Amino acid sequence: MFRKKTGVLIVILSITLLGLLWLQYYWVSFSFQKKSEEFDTRINRVLAEAASEVEESFYCIDFFSEFSISPGESLLVLKHDEAPDGYPATKQGYSFDTIPLYFWNRFSNDSLLSYSNVKFSFPANIRMELNVEYLMEESPDFLKNDATINSYRKTIAENEDFKSTLDSVLIKHFRNEDIPLNFYYQIKETATGNLLVSKPDNVQAGIFNTKTGTELFRDNYFFSPLKLSIFFPDKKKSLIKELWTVILVSVFLIGLLVSLMFYFILTLMQHQRLSAMKSDFISNMTHEFKTPVANINLAIDTMEKQGLVKNEKAQMYAGIIREENRRLQNNIDLILETSMTENRSLQITPTQTDIHDLLTGIVETKQIEATSKNGNITLDLQAEDFTLLADEVHLSNAFLNLLDNAIKYCDTSPAIKITTKNSKDHLVIQIEDNGKGIPPASIDRVFDKFYRVPAGNKHDKGFGLGLYYVKQVLDAHHWKIKVRSEINKGSTFEISIPLK
Repeated sequence: MFRKKTGVLIVILSITLLGLLWLQYYWVSFSFQKKSEEFDTRINRVLAEAASEVEESFYCIDFFSEFSISPGESLLVLKHDEAPDGYPATKQGYSFDTIPLYFWNRFSNDSLLSYSNVKFSFPANIRMELNVEYLMEESPDFLKNDATINSYRKTIAENEDFKSTLDSVLIKHFRNEDIPLNFYYQIKETATGNLLVSKPDNVQAGIFNTKTGTELFRDNYFFSPLKLSIFFPDKKKSLIKELWTVILVSVFLIGLLVSLMFYFILTLMQHQRLSAMKSDFISNMTHEFKTPVANINLAIDTMEKQGLVKNEKAQMYAGIIREENRRLQNNIDLILETSMTENRSLQITPTQTDIHDLLTGIVETKQIEATSKNGNITLDLQAEDFTLLADEVHLSNAFLNLLDNAIKYCDTSPAIKITTKNSKDHLVIQIEDNGKGIPPASIDRVFDKFYRVPAGNKHDKGFGLGLYYVKQVLDAHHWKIKVRSEINKGSTFEISIPLK
């Protein structure tokens, strides 16, 4: 029985430990996921800010071209005649005019001069620029013309200024937010998905996800919309570093719990082995004691039958030997019975039993012992329903143990009263004595195995098994027992027996 309970306990502990391990893993995974989501949200916010800064840096100046001119060559810039609607005309028949050119002398305080046809007498490098503050959105068809500004612009993939600007802006914003600077990114056309830029060049496209990124040049006249995706190779390492203390403490506590569980299991198994050895020893010892006890009884009976016990003193000694031998026999039986029930529940054989007859016989047996101490045992049999199923042998031993204690632990003349009564479909048996009483601190422990109420320097006989055995017998019958006691006034043991 004990081994079976140990196995069940080990299984329960193992399931509990696995459950705790799973909960710990789930909690750490959940914390990591939340940290990852917070990181992605922060990255997207920073990317949106960086994208705005990059876009603004490319709104103001648009580079058309850069070329050289030799001495004697002229620079003539033509423009289309304007159509009535204000936009450049594209139909044949319209003449051309020149666009005034403005030159600024960087080395003097000359004012701006306007020219439409300039002839150079010296070699020069010319850079054509268009400075745009903003464009009105009156005619989106303007962007559909092949001759728009984008016809002269380098693509994003070819524009090194764009790449360097994007790198510097991203690094600046990430540094301000204390975000790891080791990152990869790629830029694709939003409409076609064509890859334009990647850093580094050989980065695998599969590492990028849709959670961290932003869009560049949305609703812009100069660039087509672009999708910027970013990847941090050290992201997991950084998040684990943030959770490292929590993870380390969790691993330590789990390791400690596992160690304690294994220690508990080993201790439990060792206790089981020692308990089995103790039970075997007690069983063998009590069986060995039974033989000399039986021989002593046989010797006393033989002496009495052969008339060897004739004088009064010899009869007194023979009576003492018989009484002490009987006490020894009872103790041996009690120890043996307790040892047998230690690893299994007490086995009972219920039969129809008249409780009043049983109590009457037990009182007659113990009355002699009570009288020897100038005491008395009285019966007050008030119950009207007192026949029930019970194991008569074990129940008799239980009542004998209660009466033994009532007589033994009384410093005056024992006055013991046994009462039976019916109460709410129950048979109630009360055994009341005038003994030394039980201290309040010991009330809840008197039915524990081997427990004996502290008696100071005085030594009371007994093994602390009597009331434990009583409790085992009543539990096997599914009956209840409770005790009330006052120091130096006595104790009352009340047994409640359901009749239905």
